[in-house]
Amino acid sequence: MNEKQPKTQLILASQSPFRAELLSRLKLEFLQIAAHIDESERQNELPQKLVQRLAYHKAAAILKNYNAESSDLAIIIGSDQAACHQGQILGKPHTRENAIKQLLQFSESKVDFYTSVCVLSTKNKKEYLDITSVYFKKLSLQDVENYVDSEDVLKCAGSFKSEGLGICLFDKIDNSDPTALIGLPMIWLANTLPEFGIDIL
Repeated sequence: MNEKQPKTQLILASQSPFRAELLSRLKLEFLQIAAHIDESERQNELPQKLVQRLAYHKAAAILKNYNAESSDLAIIIGSDQAACHQGQILGKPHTRENAIKQLLQFSESKVDFYTSVCVLSTKNKKEYLDITSVYFKKLSLQDVENYVDSEDVLKCAGSFKSEGLGICLFDKIDNSDPTALIGLPMIWLANTLPEFGIDIL
């Protein structure tokens, strides 16, 4: 009698609905499991180092737990993102007042987004860092208030959603992968998953 061969399970180590929607564009079956890790910044940690560290540790945490509970082969996708303005990592506003204040600071300046992704299995690891710069037009208080009242951004770092009405605040976006700004660089990911034995096309 032949032994049952383990199947390959693709797992997104994130609870983000935006990352899940992006990954679903590849028409692949995957599980979505939140990685419960400490996401605190380290003292004097650069944003690119922060997101690379967290993307890896999210993937590693899920891989460790999944391997302990299943005989299936797991390929884990971990990702993390940080937004920076004038060298400062931006937090989530949580209140309307904070969101308005944050957005007004961006008027006629830029916000840099550092998005890291790590694909991890027991035999392989690939990592990537995308840097996207968002340039804001001149924003009036009325513009900002109208925007904050129109879109739920209180849990968004930077107080805006590029995939929604937030694009009305921009002059331009400078990047190599438009999906990276939403949270998962899909061009790189689509070119990397075949190295893990996942044939997309």
